[in-house]
Amino acid sequence: MSRDATGRCFLKVPLGKLNNERLVPLTNEIVALIEAMQIFGPTQRRYLVEHCKAIDQPVQQSKLRAALRRAVEGLETSEPIVPHRLRHTYATSLLNAGMSLVSVMKLLGHRDYRMTLRYAAITQLTVTKEYDEAISKLRHRYPALPSSSSSNEAAFDPVESIDHLLAWTHKTLAQRDDHLKAARSISKRLRRIRSQFRSLLDPQ
Repeated sequence: MSRDATGRCFLKVPLGKLNNERLVPLTNEIVALIEAMQIFGPTQRRYLVEHCKAIDQPVQQSKLRAALRRAVEGLETSEPIVPHRLRHTYATSLLNAGMSLVSVMKLLGHRDYRMTLRYAAITQLTVTKEYDEAISKLRHRYPALPSSSSSNEAAFDPVESIDHLLAWTHKTLAQRDDHLKAARSISKRLRRIRSQFRSLLDPQ
């Protein structure tokens, strides 16, 4: 376990089969657990979890797998819970929590994103959430025209709108000699349309 300049703790993963040394951030809860193990365990030891009989030797992987089997005994799962499966769960959980694929790749020590995708399955809930967030950003960037909802339709008065058009025609077009004839023709048609709307909206 090491710390950076800000005091944040990391687990240093040495070169392994992926030939890629990396640092994995540790949460405060994990740091507290490690410190408790260091305090209550044997002093001057090289490994955090040592072999119970061999001095200065790490615990065997078979012992860790056996401990995990005991811990999950009684749980019903579609596949057996083995240490490597926890790595899949780790990657999937981080991706579904919003962590980028590139960052998860770095944590796992992968060099190819396709390898990371084999480890992590993105749930439909995450896809839906990110889709809604993207649509929300697009709506903010490109405001849509007012929607024609039922409430807007109920508030819309076609007769009143035609009255506004008639007033505008009289005020704007009818005041110009070159548009006077056209203004009278438009006004006549608008009045006829207004009368038809009134008949439809109030048949009595």
